[in-house]
Amino acid sequence: MQLFTTIRKAELKDLDALVYLEKQFEEDAFPRSLFKKYIGRDLFRVLELEGHVSGYYLALTRKNSKVIRLYSICVDKHFQGHGYGKFLLNDLHNRCVGMQIKLEVAEHNLARYLY
Repeated sequence: MQLFTTIRKAELKDLDALVYLEKQFEEDAFPRSLFKKYIGRDLFRVLELEGHVSGYYLALTRKNSKVIRLYSICVDKHFQGHGYGKFLLNDLHNRCVGMQIKLEVAEHNLARYLY
């Protein structure tokens, strides 16, 4: 069953849901203050499934740079394995045409299948 999905810019009202998602991955969890700092940026997007925030990505770039750094990407553990990570990555790719996208992964981070 395919759920109704949308990707939109993260908003202040999403803070609690974002913190909840991060708590599922405690070893790498970002604090609430970090999310609050980046709310409203064009490349901080949330994935909504049936109206509930179920994932996000945060990408950063420097002024006049052609490189985008995928700072974080996350999908709720209950919805992993259904292509939502790919959906988020495709959205980022479509927003950053002509730019290079980089992803840094910590050594301790277990392999996550993005595609």
